[in-house]
Amino acid sequence: MMSDDDDAEPQLNAVESYYFVDSTDENEAVCFSNLPFLFGDTDDLPDCKKRLVLRGTGDPGVKVYNVVVAWRLGLEGKQPQFAVLTAEGRRWVRLIRPLKSYEEMIRTLLITAQMLHFLRRKPHEPEKTLWNHLCKVFKYIPWHTLLCLFFWQMLNTDAYRSDLCFCSKFDVRPSEDDFRNHRSLMKEFAAKDPVLVKSEVSVLFLLSKFSSVFVSIAQLFLP
Repeated sequence: MMSDDDDAEPQLNAVESYYFVDSTDENEAVCFSNLPFLFGDTDDLPDCKKRLVLRGTGDPGVKVYNVVVAWRLGLEGKQPQFAVLTAEGRRWVRLIRPLKSYEEMIRTLLITAQMLHFLRRKPHEPEKTLWNHLCKVFKYIPWHTLLCLFFWQMLNTDAYRSDLCFCSKFDVRPSEDDFRNHRSLMKEFAAKDPVLVKSEVSVLFLLSKFSSVFVSIAQLFLP
């Protein structure tokens, strides 16, 4: 016998090749961090008129068009995990992989999330290890190294290595500048995450760099 659930729309759990557009202007791509951030399921959803539309591909290959009202970041797994809250049904939907053209727009958010994830797993590692990790994850290679690899490949066709023939994921090396617009996110995790609370000096150390930069700039304009 057929039940009423047989005709029900499959529940959306995850979306890949995702991107977000403004609900009032769907020609404009928008970073989903513009939505309210919820640290956990128990957080009350703040009043916010801002709504975005999630576009992408769900399982099994279904095109997704969902209005979303909030987002969250999980650091417990092997990799940082983003999710957004749907306006209808209030369900959390995992974001698997951004659309390539959208990835550059959320570059700083991806790097900030990876930084928090690393500090949560290895709170006592030196700062240099953090930057090496970020460069490795985002496949940043200095241009002179890429040039040397290119000529090495040209001169050693018999020793071709496909793993050396890739471009940087981003053209700019990860730096403190990538965290600048996400200070509130960093402070939220430094205050609430049970692991980062014990190692908040690591997060606050990076935050303190912004203050020192602002002070230096202000001194330039002082009499």
